[in-house]
Amino acid sequence: MTHPLIFLVQALVLVALPAAVLRFSGLKGRIPLVVVQIVVGIALGPSLFGRLAPDLYQLFFNPAALAPLSGIASVAVVIFGLITGLHFDVAIFRNSGRATSTIAAANIVVPIAFGCLGGFWILARHPEELVPGVSPASFVAAIGICTAVTALPVLGAILREMDLLGRRISDLALAIAGIKDLTLYTLLALLLTTVAARAAGGLGVLTTLLLTPIYLLVMVRVVRPLLGKMVTSRMQDGEVHERALVLVGVVTIASALAVEAFGLSSILGAFVAGAVMPPNWRCSCPSSSR
Repeated sequence: MTHPLIFLVQALVLVALPAAVLRFSGLKGRIPLVVVQIVVGIALGPSLFGRLAPDLYQLFFNPAALAPLSGIASVAVVIFGLITGLHFDVAIFRNSGRATSTIAAANIVVPIAFGCLGGFWILARHPEELVPGVSPASFVAAIGICTAVTALPVLGAILREMDLLGRRISDLALAIAGIKDLTLYTLLALLLTTVAARAAGGLGVLTTLLLTPIYLLVMVRVVRPLLGKMVTSRMQDGEVHERALVLVGVVTIASALAVEAFGLSSILGAFVAGAVMPPNWRCSCPSSSR
């Protein structure tokens, strides 16, 4: 099979199969499509499809065959992060900042604690999982942090399918997820720096800690007002046209690139870019007070 044919088969299966499963299982309207997509993705992995049809699995899901799909998936995730950010109301921090911070803190501590317990259990049952050069404490901390990270695109998809984007509960959930992921990615960067580059004295995570607040300040104080003027000047009769879309795309990719460059996830950069877009360009949403 040629690479373009393999890619098209992959795309067809990943787009059509979850929708078909949801339609014919009788679960449509009961669970979000993104949940079915996750289950189908797991089923297509080595644990099920790889065991039932190892030859077909190697043909369609080997690293070389997945490379084009992974590139498109990365772009799609950035776009989805932008769309989710466009529905986010930054006023939630002004109206309920203390409540948001308290819930976000609990949402970080509790999953990390349970994740660390899971890490201890894995080491007790499978000590061979501990690779040379990694301490038990680092292994447990990594399990705890990774368990607690929020899948922001999945959260956004669920809120969209439940018609909650733009409402107060959605704004609160997105704000908590944003704070949580920013904190956890920083902790993960600290852990990786400690394990992989002890001699560097934590330079990598120090860079992340210094650049993150500067990045947020620039996006809110500089990019947001400048973007408002530039996008508005490129709109015609109140409608968004190609020139404005190009500008928004450039800002989104640049924001994602900047965040990725200093050790965080590009999805956070795309989300922030959407959140700072001018009000007259943001998606039309229900009132956030609902």
